[in-house]
Amino acid sequence: MKKFDETSDMLMTAPAFWAREDRHEAYKTLRDEAPISFHPEVVTPYAPNGGAGFWAVTLYEDVQAITRNAKVFSSKFGTSPEDWPEARNRSLGMLHMDDPDHRMWRNIVGPAFAPRYLDQLIDKMRANANDIIDVFLADTEVDVVKTLVNTYPVRVIADMLGMPQEDHDKFVEWTYYAFSPDRVKGDAAHYAMIDYSTKMAASRRANPGDDVMSRIVTSQVEGRYLTDQEVGGFVALLLGAGAETTGSSLATGISHLSKNPDQWAMLKADPSLINGAINESLRYASATINFRRNALEDIEIRGQQIKAGDKVVLYYESANFDERVFPDPEKFDITRDARKQVAFGAGGPHQCLGEHLGRREMQVFFEQLIKRVDTITIVEDLMRPPNHRFNMCKKFKASFTGV
Repeated sequence: MKKFDETSDMLMTAPAFWAREDRHEAYKTLRDEAPISFHPEVVTPYAPNGGAGFWAVTLYEDVQAITRNAKVFSSKFGTSPEDWPEARNRSLGMLHMDDPDHRMWRNIVGPAFAPRYLDQLIDKMRANANDIIDVFLADTEVDVVKTLVNTYPVRVIADMLGMPQEDHDKFVEWTYYAFSPDRVKGDAAHYAMIDYSTKMAASRRANPGDDVMSRIVTSQVEGRYLTDQEVGGFVALLLGAGAETTGSSLATGISHLSKNPDQWAMLKADPSLINGAINESLRYASATINFRRNALEDIEIRGQQIKAGDKVVLYYESANFDERVFPDPEKFDITRDARKQVAFGAGGPHQCLGEHLGRREMQVFFEQLIKRVDTITIVEDLMRPPNHRFNMCKKFKASFTGV
């Protein structure tokens, strides 16, 4: 335990930890020496009252086992390491529910995320992707965060919901701030999305169409229609869960394909490697760093006594770099079998509802990118803000030359 004890800022809610350049080495220390470790919560901008502390789970095997054990580890008390205000917890609906309630709510929009429905969106995805690549090729120095990360996935989901084109930029901005560690801006953006969605719900009730918002407002739960607040929370969850994560994963893939020209050349020569590129980008980005559960009963894991009510935080980022599952994990390799990556979760009832959508968006974008782009040159390397929940993109600039 010597190396672990010497790591003074291993407190995983402390902002200093999320600014560390050797974060992956810190995870490795935890996996090797303290795979189930307790961390007190310090006062931070996103946890102004501190907290009682939590257990950090860093091994792939344990992350997967706990994620799938919903009978013992509950989502209904919150999914962030810190405790949020109860109103915001409730507003995220099914994310903070256990079965059977979770399953009932998930079934409302589940069919809209099935592959056969997503096939109908391919043309719109392709058009959105090509609009972005047009900008890539027109500018000598492209702000990839503004042009791609904060735009493409949000526009795809907005199209699914049937939102007017002129309102898409609002959701781009709200989604960005909702994912930031700034509690004040994050809450304001979250509730702005809910307010907009409740107003949109009223128009869809009066005139439903063939879109996901219409599906939500015309569905019933236990014999009743959803309230405006429930609809708003549903939309905020769909946008939040599916926007930043996909965009960050795409940007990560583009960045590492540029840094590894042999990988880029292989992908261009053999489009069948796109699925490999998607999985490796998802693994490497680990866009969702962690998710929390609460133990419903006393349980022992690897000799640690976890009590009923304790917070247990699953570090998907650590699991995706666990060398027991992914040899030489720091290497970006699209030929690696990375299908076991847990960027969308590690199984169980809360496996990401938008997994098929995220994969389809990435597939379409990579298909167009390798057709139209010859070389990618990094101008300003990808930088991430210190965020304890999501690996967002703060800066990334590149130049692209056409075929």
